[in-house]
Amino acid sequence: MWLDVLLLLLLLLLPLLLSCNSVESTGEGVRADGGGGIFETEILPLLERRCATDCHGIDASAYERFVEEPENRVGLFFPVDPETGRIADDPAVHRRVYEVLTDRWPPSEGADHGGGAVRIDRQADRDFSLLLRAPLSLSLGGLPHRGLDLFASPDDPDLATLRSFVEAEIAAHPEAAPPETPAATFFREQVVGVLERNGCMLLNCHGPNVFNDLKLALPLPRTEPGEPARLSPRMLAANRRALRGNVCRLVNLGGDLRLSRVIVKNLPIEEGGVHQRGGNQQFFESYDDPDVQTLLEWMRLERDELTAKLTIDGEPVPQEDLGRLQGVAFLRGTRHAPRAFFDADAFWPGTRLMMAPEDGTEPFEIAGGRDAEIQSFDVRYDARAIVFSMRASADEGYRLYEVELDGDLRPTSLRPLSQGPARTAAGQLVHHIDPIYIPGPGESEGTALDDVGVAFVSNAAGEQVASEAWALLGEADEGSSRTTLLDLQRVEHSGTFDGRRLHVVDGPLEGEWRRITRHAPGGRLVLDHPLPSVPDARTVYVIEPSGPRYRSAFDVWRMIPSRPFEETARRMTFTNAQERRPTMRTSGEVMATSVRNRGWQGDRPVFNGAIYRMQAGGFDYHIQGGNRSRYPIYADSRELPSGLEIRLALDPRNLWGGGSLILADHGFGVNLEPDNPMDTLAVTSGGPRPESAAQRFLPTHLPLLPEQGPDATTHTGVSASGSFRDHYPLPDGRILVAHTPASIDHLAPTSDPDWDIHWLRFPGSLQSVDGLSAGRVELSRIDRLSSTEWAEFNPRPVIVRLQERARTHQKFVPGTETERIDGVERAAPDAPAEIECYDYPLLASFLDAFAPVGARDIRHDEMRWVRIVRQIPPVLSDTRPVEAPGPPEARDPFATPVSLGVHERQEIVAEIPLEPDGSFYARVPTEVPLIVQGLDSERRALHSMNRWFYLQPGEKLTFAIPRSVFPMRCAGCHGSLTGDRADALGAPDVVSAASRVMANWNAAEARRRRPHEEQPSSPDYRRDVQPIFDRHCSRCHGAGGDAPGGLDLRGDPQGAYTASYVSLLALEEPASGNQAARRWVNEREGLSSESHLIEVVSGQELAAPRALETPGIPHPAEDPLDADELLTLTRWIDLGATFLGAGSR
Repeated sequence: MWLDVLLLLLLLLLPLLLSCNSVESTGEGVRADGGGGIFETEILPLLERRCATDCHGIDASAYERFVEEPENRVGLFFPVDPETGRIADDPAVHRRVYEVLTDRWPPSEGADHGGGAVRIDRQADRDFSLLLRAPLSLSLGGLPHRGLDLFASPDDPDLATLRSFVEAEIAAHPEAAPPETPAATFFREQVVGVLERNGCMLLNCHGPNVFNDLKLALPLPRTEPGEPARLSPRMLAANRRALRGNVCRLVNLGGDLRLSRVIVKNLPIEEGGVHQRGGNQQFFESYDDPDVQTLLEWMRLERDELTAKLTIDGEPVPQEDLGRLQGVAFLRGTRHAPRAFFDADAFWPGTRLMMAPEDGTEPFEIAGGRDAEIQSFDVRYDARAIVFSMRASADEGYRLYEVELDGDLRPTSLRPLSQGPARTAAGQLVHHIDPIYIPGPGESEGTALDDVGVAFVSNAAGEQVASEAWALLGEADEGSSRTTLLDLQRVEHSGTFDGRRLHVVDGPLEGEWRRITRHAPGGRLVLDHPLPSVPDARTVYVIEPSGPRYRSAFDVWRMIPSRPFEETARRMTFTNAQERRPTMRTSGEVMATSVRNRGWQGDRPVFNGAIYRMQAGGFDYHIQGGNRSRYPIYADSRELPSGLEIRLALDPRNLWGGGSLILADHGFGVNLEPDNPMDTLAVTSGGPRPESAAQRFLPTHLPLLPEQGPDATTHTGVSASGSFRDHYPLPDGRILVAHTPASIDHLAPTSDPDWDIHWLRFPGSLQSVDGLSAGRVELSRIDRLSSTEWAEFNPRPVIVRLQERARTHQKFVPGTETERIDGVERAAPDAPAEIECYDYPLLASFLDAFAPVGARDIRHDEMRWVRIVRQIPPVLSDTRPVEAPGPPEARDPFATPVSLGVHERQEIVAEIPLEPDGSFYARVPTEVPLIVQGLDSERRALHSMNRWFYLQPGEKLTFAIPRSVFPMRCAGCHGSLTGDRADALGAPDVVSAASRVMANWNAAEARRRRPHEEQPSSPDYRRDVQPIFDRHCSRCHGAGGDAPGGLDLRGDPQGAYTASYVSLLALEEPASGNQAARRWVNEREGLSSESHLIEVVSGQELAAPRALETPGIPHPAEDPLDADELLTLTRWIDLGATFLGAGSR
């Protein structure tokens, strides 16, 4: 009987149980099953009338494929008939539209609007729902909307309809907000008021679409005077996360809270603040300001909450241990240990890893010894282990080791971490160096401080790269004469350049060359005969190099120390540049020095070791700072508690590891650097600066100490006040650093620096009031950690510190399947990668002229194609020096079997016509070095990138931004496109508007286009170029001095090359030795558009220095080259005019 009753009850309840899973609301009654209610009678017609056309309606036949793509899943899109804009009268279609509208499918949390915006916010009042705010006027509490303001009045009938729909949904399916923690409650009750009072919640300051790291959800307009800011629980939670730091850390919870970026960026400079673009006077008055005290109290609550989650070996971390200095670890070794920055082979045994506990115990040895050399090390987040690189003889490479420490910082165990082949295929030593700890692969989100990985650099790939500048670049200073060029930044020891040739590459004296008869003290270069006029600040020159400096190329790698090396070791970067000295950014990105060195650009040799950053596993390789600086190398970029960075500036020729310290603020964007020959501006130290195209310009990089005068600290050459190396900031604001105070010649192997450990402090602000120099610094030697008979260097605090962000952003090609491997999302090794470039002519305008000054030279009409080029990374045999034919004074010092020049073998990945909006979209190979060239209508290179980049399997890499959104997104750092500051601001836009361009989006069919893809190809001189000359030219251009133009185009062998190849690469003026001024081919820059050979054979006057004798007549006139032959010559030059192509050996 009871069974019968139970079955009856189940039958009666079945309709109710089923209705729990249906999409039906009570109240106003919304049903998506084809029945009545306002959804079908009013909402569907409203969508058709106000939203479907050209915006949210997608062709029903393409809809499912469209919404499979991740970038479209966050938008509000529904299927319609493309002819009528109507939604089909089909219950299944209605259900899908309802699910999209109510966030049931697909998910839309934070969809491009920031601040936890969801279409229907069931935790709050109806007015917070994105469905109402997105189409609403900003003045009424709306959000930036690509479709602009649909509802300009709160009384719009359609808005009232949507309100009814949202109210019914919330009433039918309400959600409770998560319970607040004390920190969350304090944030809502106190901190929000601080943000409002200080103007942070203004649309153009820290609104959801500004181009800075603090993006806040803005409150709705108040309905009653004096009521609290109208923020939903989701908005409050999002703003709390944002103030802690969604990108980099904005609050210094692991150290002195007073040094947090959210405070010091808003203090007057005189009170210890640091500069911000909006100025510092209108916010807090001092640390005693009540708003500052409110923020500090909130941060204390946040620290309590965070510390309660931290663990070491599964045990909680006492709050007093976080940020407490327990000791200092450092290296002690022989004083005389010269080595160039990129030289890992030199062996100087006798290094010891030392530990100095903070309790005053005498320093003791952790590892190393008489026969060992330790290169560098890092201390684990929990202060209970150290990873270091060490070797025991000159015949073995560095390997990684880890030593565990007890509570007294004494070693308890030592184990090797890395293994692998001892030598490369060419017989060079394989090294694993520069190790640092990184957040581990676990799911603790960084709270388990002993869950770690290790990043390091290695040359295991066996590749080679030029590791010094192609030529030494400089610019003249006031005080020069016609016979003496003065360059105060030329701090090499007098006599260094005696007898070398000097070539002027820019300014009124461009093209002149002289021999330096005497390199006098003070940067005076005495010339062998007078110049036509006195050099001025526009005079940029190069001094010829002494010879090639190819070395093993180092890449960034990662591994998991808790598992076998061979299982987890993985290469992260593939640039064929030198990459050294990885550090961690609090965003979770690995930063490292990466050298730009492909050749020449803008008539200047390029050698630029800037700081690059990469997301998890090597994704999204991107510039961080130091691009095109006058300092050849920036290294060891480390964040201070304020979010500013401190870097080491040095020269790759330096032999003692040191240089000068530079303060950098990444938030200021592109720098305008005085005395910088890498740019096109005549800006001198202490002289007037050109007007910036940005709203407010502040220098991005500031030397900590004077670089000129009797007490100068320089990055290279002779430094009167010594040198710095191995700096490391603490969370209390102090900086550990190795310093030698005595005068040092960085380039002399006979120097004898006594490196000792020092504290560096800023007693006041990090910057001067005018922002043009760093603040005052104090140095104090730590006697207990220093000696006179040994060098002490590489100091590291032993301190329990917070991990950086454990998960970082990775972009994949839509539809790519991934799995999480060792903390990184990975696609299959053969997964294709794609590049989306939204405006290449715009991007190219910044790669040649990068300073935020003047109008952009956007060659939109001239640039019609792009070429993606892959480098074949050279191995040791490719870089073997060969003696170039011809007179000694004209020989190229960089000649190799591959090229009579500076380029390596390359191949064409794709040539793609640019869309009318300047965009392109291409599928490219992965884990190889790539660049992009901008081409004219005949596919001649007008411009070439100069730094290699790469993509991981399955990665989507995006370049540039459409010009329509540039003012809002980019002009704050890069300046306006017109050069007028007034144009550096623009109306806000949404991210989705920036990602759809003609190359990737078929507007007519409302679907993505397929990427361009083609088979790689590479011209080879002997196989492809020489036959052209054989068919058209060699019968006239043969041997002998009477050949037209002195050009011998026969394919006969001549040394390592052929007669025609040597003849084509002849110098315009052989006695000058100016390898950048060749008569027929612009080899150094690899530009066919600036090569006289192409002018002659095409009959077109292009951009080569020499004028064409017979414009309009191709040569030979009686047998001109056809289009394919012209394109072959063009491609050969654009790929560096090498002798060997990609497939040649």
